[in-house]
Amino acid sequence: MLTVVRAAARAAMKAASPGRRPMSKVARPTTTMQRLIEEQGIVLMPGVQDALSAAIVHKSGFSAGFVSGYASMLIIAMNLLCSTTEVTAVTRYVCSAVPDLPVIVDADTGGGNALNVQRFVQELIEAGAAGCFLEDQVWPKRCGKRRDHFVVPAEEHALKIEAARDAIEDADFFLVARTDALATSGLKEAISRANLYWEAGADGLFVEAPQNDEEL
Repeated sequence: MLTVVRAAARAAMKAASPGRRPMSKVARPTTTMQRLIEEQGIVLMPGVQDALSAAIVHKSGFSAGFVSGYASMLIIAMNLLCSTTEVTAVTRYVCSAVPDLPVIVDADTGGGNALNVQRFVQELIEAGAAGCFLEDQVWPKRCGKRRDHFVVPAEEHALKIEAARDAIEDADFFLVARTDALATSGLKEAISRANLYWEAGADGLFVEAPQNDEEL
């Protein structure tokens, strides 16, 4: 069934975007987040979950924020209970309140298959986000530092990254591909996935939960 879903999603994407070239050969526009990274080297992004926390982060002198902790605003026990609509709403509140603070959104697994990801990313762009993280865990996800989570096939997540890149087009939006394969399959597999996601169109890569300096 999973293979059928992936094939259907890929066919629908090709129909919507005929003549697409491999993402690695497409020039990616320079984004606000890329400029900050070039200027600062390391960009500290405190977590923000509502307009007030975003304003505090901005007034404290930070140059960017990370939109996560949606449950804190929505009074929900676990983030996995939040819909993509609610995540987008929180993002819109934050970006409207502090438009000068670029924010990256924790988009978890993207809300479904590649087509769901495409729509979710479009909505985040419209809400004012400067980028997002997309991870390759199986939904419902677990904390990436736990050893009992599972990851989707690498090709399936690469398809999501391609879909996100299609949605971004020339928008000022920094796409980070996250892999949680280190804990489940080891460093070699995590690096292999990261490289695949880069080829699929990610601007940045994030390998979750390295355990020591050697893995870093």
